[in-house]
Amino acid sequence: MSVISNTQPLEGHIKALSKITGALLILVAMLLTNVLTISDLFAGTQDALKTVRIGVLAKRGAERCLEKWNPTAQYLTREVSEYTFEIVPLDYNEIYSSIEQKKVDFILANSSYYVGLEMQHGVSRIATLKNLAGGKENTVFGGVIFARSDRTDFKNTDDFKNISFITVHQNALGAWHSVWFELEEKGFHPFTDFSNVQFAGSTHDSVVYAVRDGLVDIGAVRSGTLERMEQENRIKLTDFHVFRLYDNTYPEYPYLISTRLYPEWPIARLPSTSIELAEQVASALLKMSRDDPAAIAAGCGGWTIPLNYQSVHYCLKRLHTGPYEEYGKVTFNAVLKQYWHWMFGSVILVIAIILFAIYVSRLNRKLKRAVVTMEEVGKKRNEAIKLAEETSRLSSIGVMAAGITHEINQPLNAIRLSADGIILWSEKNPSSFPDFLLNLIKEISSGSKRISEIIEHMRSFWVTPVPQKPVEIDMNEVLQDALELIARQIKNHQIELIMNCDSSSLKLLGDPVQFQQIINNLVINAIYALDEVERTDKKIRINTKMVDKTVILEISDNGPGLSTLSEDELFDPFYSTRIPGKGMGLGLAIVKMFVNRFNGKIEACNNKDAGATFSLYFPAVFDKERI
Repeated sequence: MSVISNTQPLEGHIKALSKITGALLILVAMLLTNVLTISDLFAGTQDALKTVRIGVLAKRGAERCLEKWNPTAQYLTREVSEYTFEIVPLDYNEIYSSIEQKKVDFILANSSYYVGLEMQHGVSRIATLKNLAGGKENTVFGGVIFARSDRTDFKNTDDFKNISFITVHQNALGAWHSVWFELEEKGFHPFTDFSNVQFAGSTHDSVVYAVRDGLVDIGAVRSGTLERMEQENRIKLTDFHVFRLYDNTYPEYPYLISTRLYPEWPIARLPSTSIELAEQVASALLKMSRDDPAAIAAGCGGWTIPLNYQSVHYCLKRLHTGPYEEYGKVTFNAVLKQYWHWMFGSVILVIAIILFAIYVSRLNRKLKRAVVTMEEVGKKRNEAIKLAEETSRLSSIGVMAAGITHEINQPLNAIRLSADGIILWSEKNPSSFPDFLLNLIKEISSGSKRISEIIEHMRSFWVTPVPQKPVEIDMNEVLQDALELIARQIKNHQIELIMNCDSSSLKLLGDPVQFQQIINNLVINAIYALDEVERTDKKIRINTKMVDKTVILEISDNGPGLSTLSEDELFDPFYSTRIPGKGMGLGLAIVKMFVNRFNGKIEACNNKDAGATFSLYFPAVFDKERI
């Protein structure tokens, strides 16, 4: 009973603790919710105060830049309450890198920089600065080229040659591009006509000081620089002389000026900057009055709508600088980018033309080969017809020669037998005949024997000869024997025979009768050739000699010479230059055949006496080679 009664107070305590724990959990949840809400509110505030950076060209240094433009940043922070604006001073070399690395959201720089950034990085102007000079607002500026007032040795551009020049930076519009443009218009080329061109790379003030201190002869700065430096008690204008390069005097312009005028600095947004923010900034700037502390600090009369910057484009184009450095130059990359499709089509067309040309060339080669083949076939056909005709003629001659030789041999043998009988009888009966008569009978016997041998050779001329063992012959002896047979014929034609034979023995292997026929055919051909010319000094020269183990025979005349030197025609059977009926054209063919049998060679040419020369070459035989 006591245990049961003690558990009832414990249950009451447990229920009380549960209620207290639930309340604590609800309180913790409420606290967490409030903390998150406060955090969100803080984060939203931080977003609303996002920093917007405005890059400004610090043409007179970073400190002066901040003094001049910080009030404008404060003005924009008040007008565009969702953002905090900050000025970022940039020197001439930091403009492009700050844009490329997106270190700024807006850019305020000279007009040359703006044109380049617009073309290369897509920045867009939202307002143009209204400068303030002499209490007047203006939206243009230019360049000033000046020297010390005590320098009287140069008065115009004609006197500028070979003097030193300084300006602030190669990308400055007023201090360099505008001056360079006017000098070029007057035919003066700064980079070649000045003794040297220097870029200070720091501030316009340093350029003025360099001229003032005599470090350089002349310098160039943006318009208004000299006047502001005088207002700041840095220089005296009377210490300098300004040159006028442009004929228009601009009487309404309040500053000293040397060049034509260009639109003032624009403020431009980067492509990454939202259009809504740009609209708010542009609206705020356009509302800025000339009495606003920001305008007073900047020395300006406020801002106006974006101006036209075509004059700056034209200036840079003319100078081929900035974004127009390659203007007018045809580069491969530019051509490829713009005309790649035409170039690709042209390449395809050229390849097609080349392939077609190759195809046509191959067809032409095949056609030429076909034409050559047809010509060769035609030539061989004509040669075959000619050969058939010549074979027919040779066959007829062979038949005729066989009949003639058969008919001649019978009476010739009778003559020879009679002559030999008389000689035999006279040997048995001495002193029966006078000596001269006996010698004539012996000549009849010898001649008839020779005629029989020649006839026998004629019978076998067009038949492949049966190989016979050659004999050793002496060229000079065979030559004398051959000439004895035609000596009278040479004399009757009133031809002088000139012999110039080697005194030594000229031995070769061959057939003496065939060799005599070679000599007789060549000499008779020379006689016939000399019959065709009218001259009193007709000559036939015969030379024999040995050169380098070769026996040489040369037969020349001073006749009309050879009409052709083609071996195919000259030694062709039935080829003759004589009138029809006077020769069959077999002489040289016979000579060629016999020379080949002797393993020799024959050549023909026209000589200096206007006649022809036949040269025959045979292997010489010496004592150790005799067989």
